[in-house]
Amino acid sequence: MGITTTLGTPVVGMTTGAGGNIAVIGGTASGIALARMLGAHGRSVDVFASGFDPARSVHAAHPLCEYAPPHVHAADAPEWLRRRGVIDQDGRLRCAPSLVAAMAAESRDPTGRQTLVRSRTEQPIALVRSTTNSWFVRDVLGAELGPYTTVVMTHDAALRTARKAAAKALLESALPHSGPIMASLARAVSASAVAAIVEFAPGAVPRTVSDALVIDGVPELRLASRHPDDASNRGLRTRRTGEAWTLVSTPAFARHVRSSPGGKWDKAAAAKSLVQAFAAHVGKTDAMSHWRLVVPCFLWQGAAPLTRVVPGTPPFALDAESGLGFCGDIFAGVGIVAGIRSGEAIATALLTQVPTTHLPGARAWEFRPEADGDEDIACITGLDTGRAEPQDGLDHTWPAAVKLAHGAKLDNADSLAKYRRRGVEDHDRKVALAMAEPTAEPRDDARAPPRRARRRSARKKLDILMR
Repeated sequence: MGITTTLGTPVVGMTTGAGGNIAVIGGTASGIALARMLGAHGRSVDVFASGFDPARSVHAAHPLCEYAPPHVHAADAPEWLRRRGVIDQDGRLRCAPSLVAAMAAESRDPTGRQTLVRSRTEQPIALVRSTTNSWFVRDVLGAELGPYTTVVMTHDAALRTARKAAAKALLESALPHSGPIMASLARAVSASAVAAIVEFAPGAVPRTVSDALVIDGVPELRLASRHPDDASNRGLRTRRTGEAWTLVSTPAFARHVRSSPGGKWDKAAAAKSLVQAFAAHVGKTDAMSHWRLVVPCFLWQGAAPLTRVVPGTPPFALDAESGLGFCGDIFAGVGIVAGIRSGEAIATALLTQVPTTHLPGARAWEFRPEADGDEDIACITGLDTGRAEPQDGLDHTWPAAVKLAHGAKLDNADSLAKYRRRGVEDHDRKVALAMAEPTAEPRDDARAPPRRARRRSARKKLDILMR
């Protein structure tokens, strides 16, 4: 029986491969690698491109939540990934948001007759445990999709096509069943940094300057990356006459200008410090008079993973009893190759006759060492999180997970509660309705755009997300 979609009612009766249906939430490189491998072995998989982020709508690309480096090394990437990407003359894979979406197209069963990996456009907002110990995925419209024997959340730091905030919210909705996996993920620590998206006037930055810069010994600037000319600039509106750069500070500078998320700070002064450091590095001090901020200076809370699992440790988390898993490059390093390694590792575990629980504990995690050739956000290493907090190897941006790691028992939590008053859920629900109700009656408000125009706008936003 195929998938049916009736708004507000459970979606039941999916085509089932051996081992039952599996939901992958996050259209990341790790998630697609997981789905691709499961589909190739006859498992039925649904890939949800993104979950609900209470802080910011996923229908509006964010320059850092959807961050993509200019390129990554592709020497160790599998052939199927290289075929979908674009390799430059230096042997590096140029990233594009459409790359991840394209991967799912090849995931077919061995006979080639049926696609076992399906791309879903619904937006998961919660996980619901049934009386038969299976999972349903509730979307923003209230429909419950399933049942699934296993749900795997994914998040890659680079390329970012799914938000970690959404994965956190989904796991908290699954408490108390998700407690063990959240306690394990509390050891995945990331650094904060100050980031500025800056557009320089034509010629202000020489074209001979590399697309990706790593700067040593300058607290105000750790890395800089040029936005590709052929990209959408991650939803940013630039004048397109110059060129845009993402400038990122060290964690130490972030802690200096804003030690806590709630503290006030001078964004204009911080941005000026980043630009001054960049201009000095590229040898164009006159660039200081030819730039503008595309968006206000931003405290990038999850700029780069600082930790990884100890080499030899399986790079994922899986609670076989609850049927919940998590994969991503945060386990194996930073980048697409590390993400694929994590996705394929958890797929291998799920393909065993009786999957076993694997939850990396305190001794399984270590701080990621600096390595030769680290580029972009991978060059941010060390113990400094950029925040005034205990240096105990726990992710204090996720209070519920920290409590669980300390042995507490939680039946519910909402670490993102303060963001819910922003009205993102109502906005995303309206977008989903506009896409799902082509025959809906027009609104009485004469100033509102026609329903058809709003549907086109909603689809355009979704296209931007999926590209």
